[in-house]
Amino acid sequence: MFIDAHTHLSEYKDNLNKALNQIQTHKIFSLSVSMDVSSYQETKQIAQQSEFIIPCFGIHPWEAHRFSNDVHALSPYIQESPIIGEVGLDFYFVKERSKHKAQQKVLEYFFNSASSGSKILNLHTKGAESEVLALLEEFKLPHSIIHWYSGPISLIERYLSAGCFFTMGSALLHSKHIKNILDAIPDERLLTETDNPGGTKWMTGHRGYPDQIRRIVQEIGKQKNMTEKEVNSLVENNFASLISDVPEVRRKWKALRSE
Repeated sequence: MFIDAHTHLSEYKDNLNKALNQIQTHKIFSLSVSMDVSSYQETKQIAQQSEFIIPCFGIHPWEAHRFSNDVHALSPYIQESPIIGEVGLDFYFVKERSKHKAQQKVLEYFFNSASSGSKILNLHTKGAESEVLALLEEFKLPHSIIHWYSGPISLIERYLSAGCFFTMGSALLHSKHIKNILDAIPDERLLTETDNPGGTKWMTGHRGYPDQIRRIVQEIGKQKNMTEKEVNSLVENNFASLISDVPEVRRKWKALRSE
C-alpha cells in the first residue's frame, strides 16, 4: 500500500473520478487535507466514495485571516477530525504582517485544541520554520507531520526532537535542496505525499494525480539505495507508528492492510 500523507482531493473538481480510480487501483491510503470549512465539507463527501481516504479539517495559512475573528467556531470541525490539516504559517508567500498575526492566532488555537485532544497536526511551515518550531516545542505534541519542508537543514534536528515526521513529495523530483533534506531525515521519520493536484502544477505547470506517489517512492529508493517495496514497507511502518494513538484512523488502516 502507498501512503499519501498530504493531498487535496477537493481540488480535483472535474477530474475527481480519475483521481479516485487511481487511489483505488494503486491502494493509496490518503490523508486529504482542507483549505477551509467548505473544502473540508467537500472532502468528507469525497471520502464516502473510498475507504482509502481520511478527510482532515484545517484552515490553511493563506485562508487564516478569514477565520481569525471567531476561532471558537472551528471547534466542532476540529473535534470530529482525527487528523488536523492543513494548518500552519506562511510568511514567504503571504507578505502582509496583519495576516501573519491572523495566521498565528488561528494556528495557536489549533495547537491548543490538538494538545487537549491528542490530535495530529499536518503542518505548513513555508518561511516561518522557526515560528512553527517554537510552537511545537511549547505545546509538546506527541507527533506532527511536517509537510513539504523546504527550510534550513539546521532546524531539522529540533523538529525531530519535537516528535515530527517529514513528508517527501513531488519537489523531490525537481529540487537539490529537497534531496539534501531527505538525507537529513532519519528513515524512521520519513513519510510520502503528493500535495496534488496543486503541488506538481506549481512546479511544472501540469496538474498532478495520486499515482505520482509511485514516482516519489522510486526516487526515495534511488537516493537511499532501496527497492520500491523496501521504501513502501518503511513508510507503512512509520505511518503505523504515527497513528498508533488515533483509533479511528488505526482501525481503518489495519482493516485495509489485512485485505
